[in-house]
Amino acid sequence: CVLAAEDAVVELDFKSVINKDLYLNGRTRSRPLTLRLQNCQLGTGKSKVNITFSGNASIDPPGLLVVQGSDVQGLLVGLETTNGKFLSLNKTHAMGELVKGDNLISFNAYLQGESAALEGRTMGVGIFNVSLGFVIGYE
Repeated sequence: CVLAAEDAVVELDFKSVINKDLYLNGRTRSRPLTLRLQNCQLGTGKSKVNITFSGNASIDPPGLLVVQGSDVQGLLVGLETTNGKFLSLNKTHAMGELVKGDNLISFNAYLQGESAALEGRTMGVGIFNVSLGFVIGYE
């Protein structure tokens, strides 16, 4: 399979996030993300796809992406399946069966506060970004 060229860099807009909502709920609603795999040729026994995400991982809670921004502190980006199962960084996750031709890998992203930032109400506001890497494997 080949990753669609337009999916090499993906921007996700969380719209306006209100601190009060994060402090109340601990996280935002999920936003969908889809990676497109094109021209998949299925080899013998190679019909399942998995993904391993990598990036600047959080400690508490573990396995989320730490955001980068001068004014934003204690904010994380979490990943989950479309069914809401947490997808930790630096672990391999089964993402389904492949078919010959084009395939989609769909998952969600959400914002969450670090435990200490939520308790102390110390998250800043402003523009932020994250860098997420991934490796797609076949079995």
